[in-house]
Amino acid sequence: MKGTEVVLCSCAFLLALAGQSPASKTATSAGQVDQQPSGRSDQRLASANGNETPPSTDRLPIANIDEQARVLAADLSLTQDQQARLKIILQLQQQQVQAVIYDRSLSQEKRMDKFRSLNDSLVSKIRDLLIDDQRKKFDLRTGRKTGDLEVKHIESDSKSVALELDPDVAVPKLAVDLRAGTYKFQVKFDNGGQQQTMNLSTTIREDNGAWTVTDVLDTPNGQVTDKSTLEKSSLILRKRSLAQGSVTVDLDFSGNKAAGGLSINGVQQPIAADLGGPLFADSAGWEEVIACLPLAEGYVTSFRNFDLQKRRPKLMQLKVAGVERVAVPAGTFDAFKVDLTPTDGGPEKSTVWIAIGSRKPVKAFAVLGSMGRATMNAELVQ
Repeated sequence: MKGTEVVLCSCAFLLALAGQSPASKTATSAGQVDQQPSGRSDQRLASANGNETPPSTDRLPIANIDEQARVLAADLSLTQDQQARLKIILQLQQQQVQAVIYDRSLSQEKRMDKFRSLNDSLVSKIRDLLIDDQRKKFDLRTGRKTGDLEVKHIESDSKSVALELDPDVAVPKLAVDLRAGTYKFQVKFDNGGQQQTMNLSTTIREDNGAWTVTDVLDTPNGQVTDKSTLEKSSLILRKRSLAQGSVTVDLDFSGNKAAGGLSINGVQQPIAADLGGPLFADSAGWEEVIACLPLAEGYVTSFRNFDLQKRRPKLMQLKVAGVERVAVPAGTFDAFKVDLTPTDGGPEKSTVWIAIGSRKPVKAFAVLGSMGRATMNAELVQ
């Protein structure tokens, strides 16, 4: 389920690259793509179902990406590599804006909410490619206020990266290996009071001497697939692929490095990172992997995940908080309550309940830090 946690919004899959904060009510900031058609944008005719009819192409200005990149590059003293990455970010943003504009199912209010979310997402993506001095200048330009939590995160950033690259952080020892099977979950997603219910299936099978785990989530925006290849006995993550529509991510993890790429509507973007060590309990089937640990009250361990948004390793802390009786559609279970949090103090947090007898994950709850106050709750159906 972890891979699908970041793809539950309407622009879901791109969040794996960039993240998204709650809809902001601020005006469009400098450096952002102009996301509202010019001219008579407030005078469009409503369709028969009450939703607005998208504008015709003769009223849609196409943002000049080269010019936007040139202005920002000069203002922030960007390197050639940063400029290349910025152009990709702006191009992807423009594609998303066009998709929102021509989505006939959206009302004016929902369309504006999506524009605001895209604005927030763009600012976050640009900030991620900047160094500290550039970021401070960009924040001043966009009117971004740095709160205490963000200051704390920036101050601890270099320390966190050093820890995550520490080769002494080992993969936890297992108590049991995975078992082939299929699990079905009901997933409830809540984003600021807007709720959606979806179905998730997790399938585990042996394949050429390794475990292959596939999560398939049915969302209103299409099916999301997250597939992982795990090393037998250790359950170290070796490969991962995600797909939704025309968006795909393919990654290979070997030699303590991540290598692969992101493709959105044919636009390719490479992904490469040093990991400092192997990855564990990441992507599809992470709950089933957790269930293979020697869980007991008070048990604590740590391991690496890979942060697709920041393209770097992320150290996770695991603790068995206790035993609880959990009622889900599949039944009532005595389960270990297992909490997972990032060591860098980020807002995301996951809790999974593992049935003591069967070692099945029966429930999972997550706070999606990259999506503001959004939460995900998954319960075993069968």
